[in-house]
Amino acid sequence: MIYIILLCVIVECLIFIVGYRKSKKERRLIEKSLYKFLEDRVLNMSLHHNISREQAVALEYQKLFLCVDFMDTKPHMLNLFSLDDCVTIGRSQSNIICIRDSKLSRMHCKISLIQGRLYLQDLGSANGTVIKRGMFQKIPVCSQGIAELYQGDILSMGSYCLKINTYYGREARM
Repeated sequence: MIYIILLCVIVECLIFIVGYRKSKKERRLIEKSLYKFLEDRVLNMSLHHNISREQAVALEYQKLFLCVDFMDTKPHMLNLFSLDDCVTIGRSQSNIICIRDSKLSRMHCKISLIQGRLYLQDLGSANGTVIKRGMFQKIPVCSQGIAELYQGDILSMGSYCLKINTYYGREARM
């Protein structure tokens, strides 16, 4: 139990440190996007699960959300995903994130939350994925491989680069 609490405190500190380095404009954009995303989820939960708005907000505040920034697009595309289930990436339309790129496999990789940590798992892709961490570190994730993801990691797959960040629902300031 203490380990989980300590892990949550460390994650919160990392989010604060990484978030603090972002520009105010970028931080406001993320907060606004997260707010809109959570408003839709709260409305959906209160309508379909017969719980009050306050109960739905309390549940969403505790959850961790994945923020994917498509860095190669102009303007940057910012997408938010719930980490209740894994987020799959690939060429097929059945994926959560569908990228039309011939260098990507139909089911290229998936991002999942396991015991409070974020992992990238290759799903048998032909070209694999490279995780760029910091200025110099590049971690190749080959077919069927798995690697832990950290705040600010950049996934390079095919012709695309995706920046990965996580945010708690309470950061939306609902």
